[in-house]
Amino acid sequence: MRRSATVVFVILFAAATAILFLLLPVLLSPSPTGMQQEAPPIATPPETGESASTAESVAKRPYRAIWISYLEWETVDFSSAAAFTADVSAMLDNCTALGITVVIAHVRPFGDALYPSELYPFSHLCTGTQGVSPGFDPLAILVEQAHDRGLELEAWVNPYRLQAGGVPQSLSPDGIAAQHPDWVRSVNDGLWLCPALPEVQQHVADGVRELCQKYEIDGIHFDDYFYPTTDSSFDGAEYEAYRNSGGTLTLDDWRRDNVSALVRLCYQAAHSCGVRFGIAPQASLENNRNVQYSDIDLWLREPGYLDYLMPQFYWGLEYQHNGSTEMHWQIA
Repeated sequence: MRRSATVVFVILFAAATAILFLLLPVLLSPSPTGMQQEAPPIATPPETGESASTAESVAKRPYRAIWISYLEWETVDFSSAAAFTADVSAMLDNCTALGITVVIAHVRPFGDALYPSELYPFSHLCTGTQGVSPGFDPLAILVEQAHDRGLELEAWVNPYRLQAGGVPQSLSPDGIAAQHPDWVRSVNDGLWLCPALPEVQQHVADGVRELCQKYEIDGIHFDDYFYPTTDSSFDGAEYEAYRNSGGTLTLDDWRRDNVSALVRLCYQAAHSCGVRFGIAPQASLENNRNVQYSDIDLWLREPGYLDYLMPQFYWGLEYQHNGSTEMHWQIA
C-alpha cells in the first residue's frame, strides 16, 4: 500500500447508534422524520486497482451510515421481486431524506446469504426456510436501488456465526454445518465456525471475494462477532496440534492470531476488487482483546487489516464504569 502508515478512521459509534435508533421506527414509514448526524469524512487514498468511483466516494463524501440488520429484514416482504423492491424503495427513500450516505446491510447473518451464492445457502429470511430461493436476487435489487439514490451500499457479514438463540430454527442440508461438520463447534446453544482452522478462514475470505466480484458494493463490513467463548475446550484440539508442531504462543495470543489471519485475508479479498473493508468491534478494549480475541491494536498499527474501525460506543464520551475511565478511547 503506497502510504507511510495504515490510515484508519475511527468513527464513533455513539453518533451512528443515535442515527440507528432514531431511524429504525421510520424506515418503512412513507413520511420520514428525524435529525441527521454527520460523522467525519473518510479520506483514505486508494490502493492500486481500486475503482475511481470508490476512491472518489471514500475521499470526498461524508460517511453517515445506517445499519439494516437481519431483524429489519424480518419486516420486509420477500414474496416477490416487486414486493421486495417496494419495501426496499420506501426504506431507502427515507434514508435519503434523512441525509444518510451509506447503508450497511446484513447480507450474510448466519452462514447464509441474501443472494444466490456458490458458497452459502439462501437465508431463511427470504422464504422462511434456509436454502430455499425466493426466485429473485434481493442483493442485486438492493444495490441497484441504493445506487439509483446516490447511496453507497456496504455488505455486512458475520464470519463465524451459523446459528444462535434458535435462529434459524433449522439449517440447510447444503449449508456449512452439514457439508463441513468438522469446521463447526457448538457453544451457548449455538453453532459457530472454528476460527482456528485455515480452511474456515479461506472459506470466509472466498465469500467476501464472491460478494465483491458479483456485486457493485462499496464496502464489506464485519461487526463484533468473533470468538464466541473463552472456554479452552472450544478449539482445544487445534491448539494442542499447534503446540505439538512446535508453536510457542499462549492460547490467547494464538486465538488473536487466528482472528487476525481471517481479517487480513478478507481485507485482501475486498481490496483485490477495489472495495473498502471495515470492522465495528465492541467499544471495550478488554473484551475485544481477551474475550473475543480481536487484536484491535494490531489492526490499527499495521497496514493490511482494515480501512476503518467503528467501535460500538453506546455511551457518552465521559462515561465511567465503577469509577473507571477505561472505556475512554484515546483517538490520535
